[in-house]
Formats: sequence, C-alpha cells, structure tokens
Amino acid sequence: MNDECADAYADLTRTYVLVGDELALIAIASLGRDLVADEIPIEEIAGLHEVAMLGLLESCPTAMNEESVHRASTCLAELMMSFSGAFRERTELLEREKALEQERVERDRQRRESLGQFVGGVAHEINNLLQPIQGLAELALEDHDENSEISQSLRTILDCAVQAAAIVRGILTYVRQQTPVPQPIRLGYVVERCVGFLRAVTLPGLSIEVSIANHDALVIGDDSEFTQILMNLVNNAFHAMNYSGTVGIRVDLLAASGGVEMPNGNEQAPHARLTVTDQGCGMTDDVLAHAFDPFFTTKGPGEGTGLGLAIVRGIVRSWGGEVVIDTAPGKGTSIIILLPLIAAPAASA
Repeated sequence: MNDECADAYADLTRTYVLVGDELALIAIASLGRDLVADEIPIEEIAGLHEVAMLGLLESCPTAMNEESVHRASTCLAELMMSFSGAFRERTELLEREKALEQERVERDRQRRESLGQFVGGVAHEINNLLQPIQGLAELALEDHDENSEISQSLRTILDCAVQAAAIVRGILTYVRQQTPVPQPIRLGYVVERCVGFLRAVTLPGLSIEVSIANHDALVIGDDSEFTQILMNLVNNAFHAMNYSGTVGIRVDLLAASGGVEMPNGNEQAPHARLTVTDQGCGMTDDVLAHAFDPFFTTKGPGEGTGLGLAIVRGIVRSWGGEVVIDTAPGKGTSIIILLPLIAAPAASA
C-alpha cells in the first residue's frame, strides 16, 4: 500500500475522531473503493487503521475518550463496508466479463466448426473436379512429343492441377478431414524445385532470391504440402509489396531452436530454418496478434480467405515444427519456419 493512501486515511480519521465531520466519513468510503481499484488486499486494512490510530495517539494523547474510540470504530467500519461493497461489485463484474468471454469463445468455436464443415465440403467438390483435369492431362501428354509446345502447356496444366490438389489437401488437413502421412524430405531440394515453379509463374516486376545453405538436410514433412506452404508465403509476400519487389527465401541450419518453444519440447535439437522475407509494409502489433487466426485477412474482398497462415502453422506443427513472425511497420516481414532435423551435417549456432 502506498504512503499516500495511508496518509489520507490517517488525516480523515483524525478529522472525524477529533471534530466529528461527516464529510470525512464520506471521503473514507471513497477511499475504500479506491483501495479495491488499486487491488489492495483486505488484510492490509487493519494495518492501515492501526497506523492511523497510533499516529493520533502520538499527536493528541489527551483527546482520546469513549466518544473518540466510538468515532475511530466508525471510521474503520465505514472503510470496511465501502471496501467490501466495491470488492463485491468488482467480483461480480469480473464474473460477468468472464461469462461473456466464455460465451464469445463458444460462439467462435461453433462458427469455426460450421465454417470448417462448409470449407471441407467445398474442398471435396473442388478435389473431385481436379481429378479428371489431372488424369486427362496425363493421358494427353502420352499422345504428344515431350518436346512439343503442346506438351509444355499440358505439363503446366498438370503442375497447376497437382498444386491445386495440394492446396485442397491443406484445407482438408486444417479442418481435420484428411491427414497426409509425413515422411523424410530433403528440404533444400524441395525448396529449390518449388522456387523453380514459382519463378515460371511470377509476374513481371517481381523476383525471388534464394539462398540454400545445405540441400541434404532431412526433415519430416510432405513434399506437396511444403510446396503449398511456400506458395502461400511467397504469395503473401508479393501482396505485401503490392506485387513489386524481391522476396528472399533462405534455408539454413541451427544447432537449436533459438529460444522458440517447439510443439514436441525438442528446443535443444538441431533444426532447419526456412525464412521467407519481403520488403513490404510490415505488420502492426494488432495485425500480428491475429496473423494466425483462421479467416483473418488484411486483403480486400476476393483477394484472400485468411486461411493461408493458419493452414501453414497447422501443417508445420503436425510435423513437429513451429512458425514465428519477425515484423515491424515499415520494415517488412519475415516468416520463419523451424523444423527438427532427422539427419543433417553439423548445424551452425
């Protein structure tokens, strides 16, 4: 308890005990409510009163009589009643707020469950449409020379169908309707292959710079899902730069997780780190706080569903990894994915 409260109560008690001023009691009641607002524990009130009475006896030893003792008790009673009333009101308010928050969380859970069922149904329908596209493209490729222009176009159609199917699998994974079986993949080679595909479809004015410290490090994952992850992150980076600029992609190795809490508690194990960096506007604290929330997006209507980072983190965590964001307004954004290594050369600190 601060000295200001103690001095205020001592002065008010002195005034009421010696003069009987009712305004002092009103001020004591107000002080009791202030003590609740300052989260002063009730145990300290007895000490507050004791200090006030000792000060009064020291300064006016001859003024204490039966009436003075009665007035001193009235001061303590007023303080206790106002404190108790304010504490009860505060407790009831906190309980109402807690109940409202629980209701909000439950409504949000039901909303996400409904949206998940809807999205899962749509994803299944899209998957059904992709299967004949992929199958017919494969059959058509068999009927044409592999070096012909039409074969190149068919391969592009097939690649797009495969990536679209991977996106559908990611959505189904997020809503827990389909779970691909992860297996060891060589992260550097997967990134290199995916970047090659991205560069082929990148718009003019955009570029991708890649740095891969090691191609042979093994992590647990899924080839197609990882391609989907990288496509999501690069697309977000392009959007953040208004589709003009350079996106950096870096793969390196770490001796540990660098202080990042991992889902499996393996922070001290070696990790592979994938970093996707843009030169965009960066995120505010408010946007960063919701960046992984499903269906949260800063994009305009028709530009994004808000599932990108939510899906990315869901997939990465299913592999025992974690996703973190390094960003600041006006300084761009880096999305960092950490994945435990299952086999790799010596990692750097």
